[in-house]
Amino acid sequence: MKAVFTKLAGIANRLGSEGGFTLIEVLVALFVFVLVVCSFVSLFTSSYLAVNVAGQRSQALCEIQGEAELPGRAVEVEDTLDIKFSGTTITPEGEIITVEKTYGQGRKVSITYFIPCQ
Repeated sequence: MKAVFTKLAGIANRLGSEGGFTLIEVLVALFVFVLVVCSFVSLFTSSYLAVNVAGQRSQALCEIQGEAELPGRAVEVEDTLDIKFSGTTITPEGEIITVEKTYGQGRKVSITYFIPCQ
């Protein structure tokens, strides 16, 4: 145990007596620092792009929801909706409205509504 303390004391004396770090130690520390910074920069960049795409999608969804709810809308309309329950088919009266929009770099988003007749 005394040998360990003696060795540690020798290392402490050596570190205390030297004037600074060697060039190799500084370069290794700088290299490690650059690796950490580069990984964080790539993480932030990919996160920013993902948030940007999510914002564009959200904006497109909001716009097509407004278009679908307006009377006199210019959207694709189908006539029937078939709902099947264990072999029985129910066809309620109404219209199916599908609105599609392209956003960003060719990405598409759509909303489909069923509006029953009153």
